[in-house]
Amino acid sequence: DTATMRLATEVLRGALERTEALPALIAERPILAQLLRDPDNEGLVPFTNELLRQSAFSLDVSDIYVMDLQGRTVATSNYRAEWSFLGQSFAYRPYFTDAISEGLGRFHALGTTSGQRGYFFAAPVIDQTDLLGVVAVKITLDRFEETWANSDSTIVVTDSSNVVFLSDRADWHFRTLGPVPEPAIETIAENRQYPLEALV
Repeated sequence: DTATMRLATEVLRGALERTEALPALIAERPILAQLLRDPDNEGLVPFTNELLRQSAFSLDVSDIYVMDLQGRTVATSNYRAEWSFLGQSFAYRPYFTDAISEGLGRFHALGTTSGQRGYFFAAPVIDQTDLLGVVAVKITLDRFEETWANSDSTIVVTDSSNVVFLSDRADWHFRTLGPVPEPAIETIAENRQYPLEALV
């Protein structure tokens, strides 16, 4: 019903708006600029990793990670995980390039390392006037779907390419609700937004 839909939308929008502000705030931490200026500093890396892990935990987000200007991850909150982002490059992701060119990046996609769908926000790390890198914050979206599953309605969220990104029915993830334009398929492949074989 409409009330369920409105509530679902409000909760999701609220979570996204709260998260959107985080990368710019985290980017102001002096240690991030220090690390990006001296990425091989063996004392700074573990300290920054742990700081990000604690921040992700207290802010209730999935991951927080810092990339250099080439898109390589130099510190990450998930450094302990077997699918740690450390050393991974995310230069192909629009949130990385948009953070550098526009000061804010946002993107929803399937995580190429974690295999988890998420919403990503990113902001540049700037020290005085020097652009040094990018901070990204990821939230996973499963908990919203779990809440929706308790309602009588089936809730589906699609993106501008007609792809189902969110639904309380897992078998609908990445289904298409209409034809996906050819340029959109090329873009999805380029930035690895979704697994192409899943688009049915």
